[in-house]
Amino acid sequence: MRRVLFAIMLLAIGWSAPLMAAPMSFWETLAQARWVQEGRQGPLIYVFMDPNCPYCHVLYNRLQPFIRKGQVVVRFIPVGMLTPSSAGKAAAILESPDPQKALAKNEKGFHGDRGAIAPVTPTPATEKMLRHNLYYFSVTDATGVPATMYKKRSGQVGVITGAPSHDNLAKILQGL
Repeated sequence: MRRVLFAIMLLAIGWSAPLMAAPMSFWETLAQARWVQEGRQGPLIYVFMDPNCPYCHVLYNRLQPFIRKGQVVVRFIPVGMLTPSSAGKAAAILESPDPQKALAKNEKGFHGDRGAIAPVTPTPATEKMLRHNLYYFSVTDATGVPATMYKKRSGQVGVITGAPSHDNLAKILQGL
């Protein structure tokens, strides 16, 4: 029901789903989202995050040791949904000449309930990307951000809402 209502809302604001040449699995579709990648080795996970989300900030920090050790590749998918400045901060990250550095700046200076990067007015192209990212998030059935998408060895795609503990992250990554 939530997906249907969200799709109706997106259509009401004049947005349509991204065009795809052939049917794809949801996992393959996530590659079309606009993301910021950290890590070069290990299994791939996607994390939907809002630049002003304190739980996203916690998860970002918990993932860093796994990224540094080459145990995971993380594609952070910015969505701007929690506060009025969220979309502008997500745009600032995506429009940066170095999005990975911009994301790190946002997280390093995170304070209280807001990220450190200054919001910008998104370009029309970035605005469209953010709508697509929000659409992809809407079909995950996650109840909030952060939402971590992972693919098990069996091929099944899983989703975790929230910031798992370090130990739970280790268990999840071992199963990928």
